[in-house]
Amino acid sequence: MAQLVVRNLPDGVKDRLRKRAEMHGRSLESEVREILSVVALGRPVADSPSAGFGTQMIEAFRPVAGLLKVPPRSKEQGRPAKFRR
Repeated sequence: MAQLVVRNLPDGVKDRLRKRAEMHGRSLESEVREILSVVALGRPVADSPSAGFGTQMIEAFRPVAGLLKVPPRSKEQGRPAKFRR
């Protein structure tokens, strides 16, 4: 495995990375390794606040992709909902 040293980080970056690592139950080193791997491989970061709902769902169901079968769509026309007043 390769090693990398990062110098001159902007103020607060290390503290934010440490908090993020705590949230994910990882060490600081493990968290940085995960972030770099995700970015280098071009995968979306599912747990980032900028990731949309669809991205989060794709990441959540990635392990079972292809195993689930979607039933065919019904040919019946939908009925409007009835509301009581």
